[in-house]
Amino acid sequence: MRCKNCGVENADDTEYCRYCGYGLNESSSLDITRVKMQNQFKKIYYIYFTAITFLIVSFFIPIIYNYFFSTPLNPILGALNLILLIIGSLFTIYFYILFYKKKDELKGQEPYYSQIKNIAILLLLLLITILVNYVTGY
Repeated sequence: MRCKNCGVENADDTEYCRYCGYGLNESSSLDITRVKMQNQFKKIYYIYFTAITFLIVSFFIPIIYNYFFSTPLNPILGALNLILLIIGSLFTIYFYILFYKKKDELKGQEPYYSQIKNIAILLLLLLITILVNYVTGY
């Protein structure tokens, strides 16, 4: 039996390819595909919650600091807060890229995630500009 994935010839009674591990019968191929899909969605899920965590923390740091100390953030905490905001924004952009890439793969459509990559680059440049303006004071 020839593997549909890599083309290696296998014995007729084997369930998985001896070279690449691809399922040779229909049910084992679906099981492998399902496990791969679940792992990919777990990765997207973790990236989403990492982005949300960074953004929420960067939102509440100034509020909590102001509540306890009745002053605005000092420069060090302000820079840390800005870094957390940038990291959260980058994780958000990465989440959208992975999400739309997977959505396009599942629907078999023309990939739109390349457009999202362009938007992500523009947002990254915007964040770098904000950081430079913050550091230089302009």
